[in-house]
Amino acid sequence: MAELISIPHNLKWDVGSNIKVVRIPHLARDEFQKATRDSYRFYSKKSNYLTFKLESISDVGVLEDLHFRDIGLELDVYTKDDVKQINSIKNSFAAFDKVEIVIHENSDSLYEDIKILLEEKNVFIRLSFELLKSMDEKSLNNFYEKIAFTPDLLSKIYPFISIVRFAHIQKSGRAKGMKRTLWRFMQEEAGLFYYVDSNGKIGPSKRLLDKGLSYGTIENSVEDLKESALYKELNSIDEEIFFTYDKCSMCESYDMCNAMLKFGDLDYDCSAMKNIITSIKSEIEDIESVQKVEFVEEGA
Repeated sequence: MAELISIPHNLKWDVGSNIKVVRIPHLARDEFQKATRDSYRFYSKKSNYLTFKLESISDVGVLEDLHFRDIGLELDVYTKDDVKQINSIKNSFAAFDKVEIVIHENSDSLYEDIKILLEEKNVFIRLSFELLKSMDEKSLNNFYEKIAFTPDLLSKIYPFISIVRFAHIQKSGRAKGMKRTLWRFMQEEAGLFYYVDSNGKIGPSKRLLDKGLSYGTIENSVEDLKESALYKELNSIDEEIFFTYDKCSMCESYDMCNAMLKFGDLDYDCSAMKNIITSIKSEIEDIESVQKVEFVEEGA
């Protein structure tokens, strides 16, 4: 089995940040579990939420004995075989506060297979950002219509439940001073989400790290990371809107998208997702689920 490492000790994380960690060489299983317990004691004092994203689903055994509060598990699904593997380890899900299954392919049969897993109380589905951007308007509408008026499903699928809940808060007049956008719903908001990849690089997400965009490495302090060009760009996106993303500032869905759909891809046609957000806002009173689902901060 591959070697692993614990959460880096030298990082002084902000209160409320959410850290995702994948495998990095150095520590074997027993050492990993001991070091993670030591690290967790430090991070739990800072009110952080740790999510482990495994490179191999079968490695869940490395984590299932931790039994810590606020430990999450994230699993990627590309094929039906991935779903079969996840089904084979679902007895381990009870060890985690929250299990997120990230879908990367648009497939009805794949979705039907995964839907069975949602019977587990702590299991949720999240559509990857790449999948959301790749779906045309018809595909995205068809997917959303399957879940929009089914409370038990809508309450389990991100980012739709996040959009619905915040639209409901806006409609009720309780959103004053609150900012909730796709950056948070898709778990990439600067300063709230950190992702540590298998090379020790740190960024807001695997997606952006794969594009070569990072804050720095585990050798840097958080103060250093916040001085990076990427962190400053994401943290000042509202100011950037009026320069780089000026068309976004005039969009009726800007308050929830915040230019995420066009970030680094100005020519992208975002009309499909924009229309979904608009539809949710206009139909919010008809979506019974919003009355039945407690609003929970993403990543917690």
